[in-house]
Amino acid sequence: MAPKRSRLASAIATNLEGALAALRAGAGDEALEHLVVAWGKGRVPRLSGLIRALSERLEVAPVEGSTNQRRAYLSWCERATPRRVVDVGPLVAAFLEAERNPRALALLRIGRLKRLSTFEPDPRIDALCDALTVGGWERGRSLAFERVAHRHADPDRPHPGLAARIAKVAPHEGLADELASLLTALEAALPTAKLRAVSAAAPATPGAGSPKALLAAVHADPSSDALKQILADALAGHSDPRGEFIALQFQRAAGTLTPAAEEREQALLKRHLVTWLGALAPHVVKTSATFEKGFPATLEANARRIFEAREALGLAEWATVRQVRFLKTSYFGPAMRNLREATGVEDFGLRTLMDLEAPPPLVTLALRPSSLLTRGRAADWAWLPTLKRLETLEVLMVELPVENATPAAEVIDALCANLPPRTWRLCVTRLALGGGGDMPAVVRRACPQLRTVELNGTEWLRTAEGWAWR
Repeated sequence: MAPKRSRLASAIATNLEGALAALRAGAGDEALEHLVVAWGKGRVPRLSGLIRALSERLEVAPVEGSTNQRRAYLSWCERATPRRVVDVGPLVAAFLEAERNPRALALLRIGRLKRLSTFEPDPRIDALCDALTVGGWERGRSLAFERVAHRHADPDRPHPGLAARIAKVAPHEGLADELASLLTALEAALPTAKLRAVSAAAPATPGAGSPKALLAAVHADPSSDALKQILADALAGHSDPRGEFIALQFQRAAGTLTPAAEEREQALLKRHLVTWLGALAPHVVKTSATFEKGFPATLEANARRIFEAREALGLAEWATVRQVRFLKTSYFGPAMRNLREATGVEDFGLRTLMDLEAPPPLVTLALRPSSLLTRGRAADWAWLPTLKRLETLEVLMVELPVENATPAAEVIDALCANLPPRTWRLCVTRLALGGGGDMPAVVRRACPQLRTVELNGTEWLRTAEGWAWR
C-alpha cells in the first residue's frame, strides 16, 4: 500500500499525472504546462530538470527579430502577451540576444522584465536572472529585476541577496520522496516520447465551454454577470482559484460576504493579483487595482512613453475596467468598452480618442492638453469636436497649460459649442482672466444645459435668479 501523501504532494501529483498522460499522447506543450504549474506549487529540484529537458525537445519557433530595438521589443511583447508556457524558452533566448547589444536600452529591458513577472513561476525564467548578473550585466538589476527574481526563484539555483526569499519557496522536507515514483516515470517517458511540433502562433480557438473561450466572452460583453458566473463554474471545475474568487466577489456585490469569506477573498487576491491582471500587469500600478466580480475595475496606468502606451491600448483585459487614472502618458483603445471615468488625459490620449470609431461610454473625463493642442483660437482646437461624440459624458474637467493665454470667454464659448447634450458640469482651471470683474461675465456665457461651472477653483451654481458662486 502506497504511503499517504500530504495535501501539497497530492495537488502536485495531479499535475504530474496530467503531464505523464500528455507526454504519452505526444502533447508536449500540455505536458510542459502541467510541469510548470507543479513546479510553482512545490519547486521540487527534479522538476526543474524535467522542465528544461522537455523545453529543449519541443520545436517552438523563435521570436521574430529586428535590427531596430523598439521593433524587436514590440515583436517580443506580442509573443509574450498570451503568456504561453511553451513560449518561455524563445522569449528568454530573445531577451538574452537583445542584451548582447552593447547599446541595449534599459527601458526596453525593464519592459521585458515586467512582462516576465506576470508569468507563472518558471525555472527557465529564473535562469535568466543568472545571466543578468554575470558577465558584466549587473546593469540588469532594477526593481523589475527583483520582482522577476522573487517570483521565479529556484531553490536549486541560489542568487546573492535572495537567500531569505528562496528559503520561503524551498520544498518542504520529504516532498520529493512523496513524488518519487511519478518523477521517475516522467524521467523515463520523456526521452522516448514522440512529441508533436508546437506552433509559435496563438493557440487554436478553444471550445465554447472552455475557460479561455468564456474569458474571451466576458471581455466581449463585460456587463454580463451570467457569463462571469458561468466562467467561475468552469474555472472551479479546473481547480483554478479564480473561480472561487469570482464567486466570493459576487457575494460581496450581493452584500452576503461573511468576515471569514472576506478574509479568504483578500488572501486569494493578494496571492494571484499579478496573474489575474493578465497582460495589464506591466502597464499599471498593481497596488492601485481594485476588482469587482472577479475582474479589474479601477486602475492607475503608468505608461511613461508613447511606445509603451501603443503596446497597452490594444489589450483585451481593458474590457472590464470602468475607471482609470493616467499618471503620465494616456491612451484609449477599442477594448475599453466599459470605461466610465478617465482622468489625466493628455495629448496622446486625446489623439487616440479622436481615432476611435466608437469611443468608450465615458461619464467623467479630465483633460490636461499641452500648449501644443491649445494654440491659436480656441474654436480651432482640433480635439474639441471629439467631445460631441461622447454622448454619455456628464462631467468635463479641463486643466489648461500654465502658459495658456487664450481669453477665458473664448475658451468657454468653444467648450460649450462642443459639449454633448448630457453634460451638466464643467470645470476649467488656469483660465486667462482679464481681472476679477470678468469672472461673472465669463460664467454667464455658459450654455443653458450646464448646472454647475467651476472656473479657476471657484464654483458657480445655476439658480432661478441666475448664477451664484459658493
